[in-house]
Amino acid sequence: ADAAGGSATVLNAVVGAAWTTLRSVQVNNFVPGSTRHCTAVGSSDALNPGGVAGPLDYRFTLSTVPSPLDNGPCERTLEFYNVPLPPLNRYLLPDNRIKEVTSTCFIRLPYGQHQIYWLAKKIGGAPNLTVDDSSMTVNCLDVPLPN
Repeated sequence: ADAAGGSATVLNAVVGAAWTTLRSVQVNNFVPGSTRHCTAVGSSDALNPGGVAGPLDYRFTLSTVPSPLDNGPCERTLEFYNVPLPPLNRYLLPDNRIKEVTSTCFIRLPYGQHQIYWLAKKIGGAPNLTVDDSSMTVNCLDVPLPN
């Protein structure tokens, strides 16, 4: 049977060097031999860490594993660029205070119990990032669209 679900929070999450789970949704497929055809959407508001010159880059992705490889097809990159101001570069012209990032992904799920994750992590020497709020939705169908 077709199914839909979701998860949302206004609680802050701190994103560091390892993948951080922002939201997750469980999807069950208990029909032997069948495949669920799902679309997942994750969205978050990220707060500029401020006080540091950019570029400051972060990865956001949807995945069926909590620690996916980098640069997957459902991954998006978020960048803040705080610009040092001359003559002494003691002050910064900050990028936006808040940026919204969203990704969508098509996922086929075989028989069994599955978890779909909305994840984030920092890239390189960027400071930790505060994610202000996040939401995620998953819709699954038993019949895919024809190619």
